[in-house]
Amino acid sequence: MNEEYPVIYHIGLMKTGTTSIQNILKADPAINLILKSRYFNTNKYFTEAYPKIYKDLINIESDEVLSRNDGFYGLEESLRRIQEVQPKAKIIVTIREQRSLLLSAYKHHIRQTSDGYTFTEFLHSSSGYNYIKLLNYYNLVNSIEHFFDKSQIHVFMYEDLRADFRRFITDFYMKLFGQDILIRIKDAHLNKGLPDDCISLKKSLNKYRMFNNKNSLGRIEDFLIRWIIKLTSNYTTGKKKIEWPKDKLCLELEEKFRESNVQFMNYMDINIKQHGYLL
Repeated sequence: MNEEYPVIYHIGLMKTGTTSIQNILKADPAINLILKSRYFNTNKYFTEAYPKIYKDLINIESDEVLSRNDGFYGLEESLRRIQEVQPKAKIIVTIREQRSLLLSAYKHHIRQTSDGYTFTEFLHSSSGYNYIKLLNYYNLVNSIEHFFDKSQIHVFMYEDLRADFRRFITDFYMKLFGQDILIRIKDAHLNKGLPDDCISLKKSLNKYRMFNNKNSLGRIEDFLIRWIIKLTSNYTTGKKKIEWPKDKLCLELEEKFRESNVQFMNYMDINIKQHGYLL
């Protein structure tokens, strides 16, 4: 075992409660949490030493972007590098029912960017594609297994975290560390997004922006949009919902998710049916 690198790697996925898990790990004095080092998926791997490891602590690298490819090296190259320096690594993957994850990713994208995409347009964009390509969970696990034994792969479900956070974290600790959590577990504060009707308003405002948000007029426009959204969120009824559409692309995705989920459930012996995954 290479003591210059962590043994445990949490590679996401995004929008699966990673921040809530990281908050617990950060609060535990027995853990050295290395957040988003960008070591294994950038050229830091060739040019820099890995961040400081503490031999008397449990060292964990947590970076959901390892599983994506936003201008960095892709997942397989990152896994190959981890395997090269730490062949006995434990790989943590958190998953979420695919339709729910994509809707959450879309809302996050609209909130954080100046894009005015519809949901379907988002799925056709490079950002949407980066999410979709990871949602065949059977293929994802097989990609990891090219570098690590199946026994080294630990899968956790966002739905379990949301249903009972304390139980989820207790199970997380037992499976990974073989011990109970010794710090007080606070209830999860999941990254709460805007109400759906505020997202719809933000999408419309984004679509009709007049200025580039990198210049002074654009920054003023961006401030006004944020102010309008904040004001609206205080008075929203919450009745308008962004739903999973039944267009051609989404129906095709559903069929792919069904096929993958059946294979994944049987292979990993994880009961995803109880949480509404398509089968």
